[in-house]
Amino acid sequence: MPAVAHDATTSAVASAATTVSVSLTIANNPNRYLLIACGASDASAPGDISSCTWNTSESATEIADQVMGSNERSWLYELVAPTATTANAEFTNTTNNDGLFIAASCFYNVYQTTPRGTVRVNYTTGTAATVWASCDGGLPGGLA
Repeated sequence: MPAVAHDATTSAVASAATTVSVSLTIANNPNRYLLIACGASDASAPGDISSCTWNTSESATEIADQVMGSNERSWLYELVAPTATTANAEFTNTTNNDGLFIAASCFYNVYQTTPRGTVRVNYTTGTAATVWASCDGGLPGGLA
């Protein structure tokens, strides 16, 4: 399989909202893989995600969830073989938040059965969360 390649990335923020979306064009490349990072910040509590979708009807799968203190939370979602089109990546939170963000990146030439290794999350009070997907064993065609 050819090396993993990056197709497109975009991001957006929203304030005083329950939903945030961003438009992305995914090209018709082989073996597509979409990563969606979402986050919420609120003075009281950031709530939870009620949905994370691509192209309205394609539900992404949660692969990481990190609470950062009492006011912030982030999630990482994936979608294997997303439809190649221009559409929105969108996430909806269960509460109205002071701030929401979403970032979406699409890759291609990614193994469709094992696109990534173990997802690891690192967070220390007072610092930013670090979330990464690794490809344990260095599988070619997987995200490292």
